[in-house]
Amino acid sequence: MRLDLDLPEKWVVDPEDVAHRLGVSTAALKRSVIEGNARVLIVPGSWADIGSSRVTVHLYDGGWQGTFDQSGQLVAEHVW
Repeated sequence: MRLDLDLPEKWVVDPEDVAHRLGVSTAALKRSVIEGNARVLIVPGSWADIGSSRVTVHLYDGGWQGTFDQSGQLVAEHVW
């Protein structure tokens, strides 16, 4: 999984990868985001982890969080 720069200042993670980790279909995840039933938060690193980014997706009673290094590579993740 990679974190890619799509447009200036807009980071994108492949929704198929995230949906798989959450155990839902890609269509269900996209629909949930459009309907406002999923929250997506992208936080740039600070202090010791400058250049990294953390992406969090909350979906109903579960979620996924991935930490990406400066090159956009996934270095850690957590699913709940």
